[in-house]
Amino acid sequence: MALWIADEGAGLIRSGADGERRLCAQPLSLCACGNTLVCAQAQQAAVYAADTGAALGRYPLPPGARRMCALPGALYCLSSDADSISLLCPRTGRLLLCAQAGCYPRDLALSPCRRMLAVAGGVTTRQVLDACARAGLDKPRTPHKVQRIQKPEGPLPAKTRDQFRMSVSKPCIGVGYKEAPLGENRVRGEILCDLLGELVCGGMTPLYRRLYDEGLVNPGFGAEYLSVEGCCCILFTGESDEPEKVRTLLLEEIERIRREGVDEELFTLCKNQMYGEMLE
Repeated sequence: MALWIADEGAGLIRSGADGERRLCAQPLSLCACGNTLVCAQAQQAAVYAADTGAALGRYPLPPGARRMCALPGALYCLSSDADSISLLCPRTGRLLLCAQAGCYPRDLALSPCRRMLAVAGGVTTRQVLDACARAGLDKPRTPHKVQRIQKPEGPLPAKTRDQFRMSVSKPCIGVGYKEAPLGENRVRGEILCDLLGELVCGGMTPLYRRLYDEGLVNPGFGAEYLSVEGCCCILFTGESDEPEKVRTLLLEEIERIRREGVDEELFTLCKNQMYGEMLE
């Protein structure tokens, strides 16, 4: 039987029949993976045998690793710096898979007063409480208020244009407009953003028909919106062998709509189409 306590103040403590040992300081997370325990620290993970407490090794964690959870044979690691979720081998730290996690990790709130407890083997509640008392963990701590420090979102995009190479079957193009946040009435704003994309390059628009008929885009070309803290973005994306020509025609059509307004018949068709999709 062994009792493991991970506390940012007291460190990682193992209490067993052979006594208590403090194995490391300032643990960020503690996960049980089969017969091993993985303790995350600032930039690395330490692996211990759950029954004996023997150190089995260490390995570096992805940049900004903040949260971990374990499944049989796999360790999920959430990174706030890289905005990604990494799948690691819990014993060796070998990277099995890495996927982008959007902007969610930036919202992580880390409190230094959090505590994690892992128990292996036959143990009673009294033994757990006694071990916590010996480690000084039975006394309440001063409440800690988490303060989020975020850089204010400016009105302009970070770059006006970017171009890079990737291993893809066709060139891709993306044109975006950065706008003010949707505000309190988000539902109305989201509907308008959806409708705006349909009016510019939806399947019933003259622009889409020209691009498709001339073989400049495939059916995957279209518009979408992205709403995040501080701004809203209208995006036009797709694949094309002539991305520069598609970009030019798209910008010309947007300028024409701004100048002449939206065709009333097209507006009605797009509105009815969206209404039917919502009913489905």
